[in-house]
Amino acid sequence: MMRTCVRAFFVFICACTVLLLTGSLNFFLKNVEAAKGVPEMFHYQGRLLNSSGNLLGGSGTSYCFRFSIYDNTTVGSGTKLWPPSTPSTQTITVRTGVFDVLIGDTSGGGDALSLDFKTDTLFLNVEVAAQSGGSCGGVTFETVSPRQRIVAAPYSLTSRAVLSEEQSAIGTTTPLSDSTLTVEATSTTVVPLTIRAYLAQTADLIRVITSTNERLLTFTSTGRLGIGTSTPARPLSVEGDAIVTGSFKAGPFTATSTITVLGSGTSTFTGGVFADAFRFNL
Repeated sequence: MMRTCVRAFFVFICACTVLLLTGSLNFFLKNVEAAKGVPEMFHYQGRLLNSSGNLLGGSGTSYCFRFSIYDNTTVGSGTKLWPPSTPSTQTITVRTGVFDVLIGDTSGGGDALSLDFKTDTLFLNVEVAAQSGGSCGGVTFETVSPRQRIVAAPYSLTSRAVLSEEQSAIGTTTPLSDSTLTVEATSTTVVPLTIRAYLAQTADLIRVITSTNERLLTFTSTGRLGIGTSTPARPLSVEGDAIVTGSFKAGPFTATSTITVLGSGTSTFTGGVFADAFRFNL
């Protein structure tokens, strides 16, 4: 058994295996619904040495690698979280001991990075083997021990608010104390929030629901606002009682139930009043 060291960032750990691998992980927190144009990969760079401490690869030699992610640092224990099946074998060129790989790069022979990264106890499992007859077929892999913990790059730490129960803010660094999300205009000419529909959208633009999924407010893609209803029939549809304390102005006005006028004042109907049944309380 040879003595091996694995180094991740500024941590230097000693373990046992045949190959010696030193590496660094550059990782940015990945959103479950990644924005368009954001590669769902992270960078891993390492150095491959033999048991005598000599750098392997020379001017360029291909080695076989397999990468996976576990929830435990100890090889032989824990649960594999990614990929769901046996990791794909990647052929990576090592030059004077150094190699680079993008974890999750399917074009490079890797597995698609489908893990949601919602836990902070994730460890990269690295398996290495020398090629046999210029191929990775039938080779025996050795696992680098211990597994290296996956950590966030410093600036990406702010993204944890998006996927956690912490408060988030857009346009300000001081979210309101009673709000999960605060959106603030950055100048007098900037609109704080704009919602743009997809081309020919049919789904609602805004929904407000209770904890039991009862619909409180709906704003449809056709511009209809429903309060207490999920299917507003008019530009404004209210299911239930409504109280108007100020002036109420309307053109044609239709009520399917009782209209109650509270308090005293003057009502003017320039177009007249039409009703199937009408009652005044004087």
